[in-house]
Amino acid sequence: MSDIIGADAAKLAGLLVDLLQKVRSGKIKLEEIEWFSNLSSGAREKLFREHITEVFLPQRPAELLEKFYKVAGANHLHPAAQKVILATQFGAHKGWKTNQDKLDRMALFIRICHLARQISSSTKDPSLWLRKPISVPPFNGLSALDFMLKGHYENLAQTHDYLKIILGIGRTSTV
Repeated sequence: MSDIIGADAAKLAGLLVDLLQKVRSGKIKLEEIEWFSNLSSGAREKLFREHITEVFLPQRPAELLEKFYKVAGANHLHPAAQKVILATQFGAHKGWKTNQDKLDRMALFIRICHLARQISSSTKDPSLWLRKPISVPPFNGLSALDFMLKGHYENLAQTHDYLKIILGIGRTSTV
């Protein structure tokens, strides 16, 4: 008999170790694992399908720009505010050149709106959270949107981190 385990067995072992660490640290509760394990395969697939369509971002700049406009419109972000978020001056995007900073800003804003939607899932308009004043630093009474409209990338990253902390996801602002 061979002492070498297969790749799938090694991957499963790694996932189990990671899961155990998350249970021990309190990031995941046993009840949550039990709930997920008891879902039908169709229900689990539906959860993943909904999550994947909202989290993964287009890889091509034109598609990312299109998604940015769609998300910005859904959150009632007027064109002047879009320019500030992107830190650019542009009219129609014909001939508009993207650079990595603008791509990062678009991706981060899309993720922020996705997280804000998770927080305000009980309301019909998820953009309400973006407009609600937040008393804690770094917002200091500004809404998340007003804070982001200061135009600095760091403000987008801090808003993203704040949302992840509120949702219990952790703190990472990598794009």
